[in-house]
Amino acid sequence: MKKIINGHIYVQNKNSLYIDGNMEYQAVNLISEYGSKLNDCKYALTSNHGQKKMEEMYADDIEKFRPYIFLTPEEYAPIRAYKNNGSKFHQRDINFHEGFDYQEEISESGHECVSLLADTEPDVLTLIIEAEEQAEMQKYIAALPAALASLTAKQRSRIVKHFYKGMTFREIAKAENADVSSVRDSISLAKENIKTFLKKI
Repeated sequence: MKKIINGHIYVQNKNSLYIDGNMEYQAVNLISEYGSKLNDCKYALTSNHGQKKMEEMYADDIEKFRPYIFLTPEEYAPIRAYKNNGSKFHQRDINFHEGFDYQEEISESGHECVSLLADTEPDVLTLIIEAEEQAEMQKYIAALPAALASLTAKQRSRIVKHFYKGMTFREIAKAENADVSSVRDSISLAKENIKTFLKKI
């Protein structure tokens, strides 16, 4: 339902509320979307305000979702992106990057992607796509929030910047005033940790 109140645009349905395009809260039914609960919770909630402020502002609205898992917008982003784009995102990324020769910046990102695909063991995105082909995608998707939560804050931040914001290792290093090798090693370790986590489910 869309309405205008005091000049502000409210868009609300049973699972979400957006005001002027800002996500006040968004609930995802893990059972209907992904086939199972996560940590015995039926819903995952996210908000641009953070959990504490969301609960203060919308206590009555979100009561029906309890118990729930809270995801930061950054943690929710890959789930939303995957839900919206499915495997098209992955295929488009492959097609785009393989069209470039090895040149500064553009090719760094492209060849990182190609080297990811050339790993002896598939990366987390490949695992998800393979799982979809085997009708097991839902288990991996449902486990992604927990897999991301199992990383250190720095690893989680760098994974989000690299894979979902499209930043190169060099760009991340510059933004964090860190060494490129440190960023590369951190993301590599995070990938291994996610692989290990997903293999357990």
